[in-house]
Amino acid sequence: MKEATADQIKTIIRRMIGLFLIFCLPVPFFGFALMVLGVMLIATDIADWLARPFSQLFWSNQQSQPRPTYSQANALIYQGKFAEAEQAYEKIIESFPQEQKAHAERLRIVAVEVGDFTRANELYEESMLLLKNKEDQNQLTTLYRSYQKNAGRHIRIAATPPPACVENQ
Repeated sequence: MKEATADQIKTIIRRMIGLFLIFCLPVPFFGFALMVLGVMLIATDIADWLARPFSQLFWSNQQSQPRPTYSQANALIYQGKFAEAEQAYEKIIESFPQEQKAHAERLRIVAVEVGDFTRANELYEESMLLLKNKEDQNQLTTLYRSYQKNAGRHIRIAATPPPACVENQ
């Protein structure tokens, strides 16, 4: 469960006092003054609630996060340039350390395509330190164990070009 911050607690208390003053204190002499004070306490929340649908037409609350591009690294793998592809994935990991796909692909290149399990072990340990999400760590561990298990039995599919298209005559 997510804990409330100090600002969230202050907002909740302000709203509770405002609603209490509006609805629960009908004192004859000060009733109107207390009701106005209650409305003033929650007026910003009401205005925000009423304006939000219209303001989102012009200004979005969500900020777009850049996503890594894998096209260059994938093209290098396809061309059989594994050292350069590893460097491309390294650049992605520098910019996006939580991106599990980049870690997995870099590990696959070193373990499967190059066959350097000493380096693969180093990269695996580095990736486990960088990845914070337990699910991503578990997926990477599963991949790494499968690479170790199947060492030497992998066929380098990415390095072979696709068959040429045959035109119908």
